[in-house]
Amino acid sequence: MEPERVVASATVLVLLVVTVLSGPLVGAIDLTPAPKESTPEAPIGSGAVDVTVHSIPTDGVALVRGQYGAESFYLRVPDAQIQVGSVTGQPMVVYKVRIPELGYTHGTTLFLSPEDTGNKSIALQQKALAPGRVTADEYDAELIVLVRAGGEERELARQPVTVEVRR
Repeated sequence: MEPERVVASATVLVLLVVTVLSGPLVGAIDLTPAPKESTPEAPIGSGAVDVTVHSIPTDGVALVRGQYGAESFYLRVPDAQIQVGSVTGQPMVVYKVRIPELGYTHGTTLFLSPEDTGNKSIALQQKALAPGRVTADEYDAELIVLVRAGGEERELARQPVTVEVRR
């Protein structure tokens, strides 16, 4: 018998044997990877975190009319910059804007884990407001950064800001 045929036949035989032995009928060999040892995840909002607010920019907060003839206004808010130190559990950092005259609050939450240390940027997505709600040229508002950890809520920063309306 030719050497190439021997190698090919041996390869097919090995594949066939492994398939039969690891298949559902025999199950003698388990080729699936072993599950990783995992620790149960801490509940969201639990633990503790050391957070410092570096900046909450007050320039550029605006309600801007939509493009292409859209009547809606979109709220634009610059990102907040924070420094995250040690983290235990799964605490949360919340960044929100509040415009009392419009009865409007919009926020975003950054969920943290022990690996999430260092400088972080928290962004608020643009949010549409109906054109009938926006009647003034500017609004008083506030930007707020707070932490939810260990079953408590702690305010880190509250910055008054003027929201400019760009028509």
